Amino acid sequence: MLEGVFISHSRSDERFARQLATALRREGFGAWLDMDELTSARHTGRAIGEAIAAASRAVVVVGGDEPTDWTRHEWSLILDAYWRGKMTRLVPVLLGPASPPGFLQELQAVRAAPDPDCWEDAFAQIAEALRRPDEDLAAPTIEAPLAEELTSRWALLAGEAKSLEPSEETLGAWRTALVRALQEEAKDGVTTSEGYADLLWHLASIDMRLDRHTEALATLEQALEIHEERKDATPPATLATLLFALGRIHLRTDDVDAAIAALRRSMAAAQAADSRPLQLECAYNLALAYHRAGDDASAWRMGQRAFALAELVAGPGSENARHYREALRGAW
Repeated sequence: MLEGVFISHSRSDERFARQLATALRREGFGAWLDMDELTSARHTGRAIGEAIAAASRAVVVVGGDEPTDWTRHEWSLILDAYWRGKMTRLVPVLLGPASPPGFLQELQAVRAAPDPDCWEDAFAQIAEALRRPDEDLAAPTIEAPLAEELTSRWALLAGEAKSLEPSEETLGAWRTALVRALQEEAKDGVTTSEGYADLLWHLASIDMRLDRHTEALATLEQALEIHEERKDATPPATLATLLFALGRIHLRTDDVDAAIAALRRSMAAAQAADSRPLQLECAYNLALAYHRAGDDASAWRMGQRAFALAELVAGPGSENARHYREALRGAW
């Protein structure tokens, strides 16, 4: 059987999603569809999160209905996996005249006619897109480093998640759902797993967007403790991202010494992960932290390093490289 495919859809598009799952299984894919897999509402959130984490590919079906809060949260989990490289394919499918949401506009979509008799052609295109080798994929048009090598969850939240435009009320609803999911995990005695740490991460990321810095800091530290106890089982990129988020919160709350300590550790983990975009973000924020600490010599050296990394990632003279240079100049 080929790689697992997670199918995201709304209730109004269930017929299309079910037939798509059947078609993909016929082609040898391990299609995951909530209608087929979920047996209890109690652990729905956990099951969907685990399915997205396990899938190597995803199909996002977009119909004419306005996405619900839960659909938007599901999209954010898919984006998280995709931009961190855990998911290698993300195929948007537009039913009828539906338009793609902002975060899917840079990806090549499959258009499916409203008539069910015409769906087989769309199913074939979707299967082909899921099988396509990396070199055949259309290059994204958004600027590197966000396009080509992104591993930072923080950048996802700061960039791609903005296109989902969740309201404060929506974020609050997501937060309530995550707290309940964590409580369910705790009842089952599952508080040291990678899945539990991921739930903590998502809760912290929402708290960061709600400016609940104290809560986000405590949650991130708990997630970091779990990953550090797992030692070699935790990818360096995951540690780097958690530490980067900690550093950013400390920087926002003017705890400069703690920010520098967390960002230096994040830089080391980013180097171990060979992630230049994350190294770039660490260098830039370290430059700001050193400047706030009054260490302008270290700030200047780190600023030069950030600019050099920007040129390596985005290319000499690129808009991104100029952006970092001007931002660093403006900082002091």
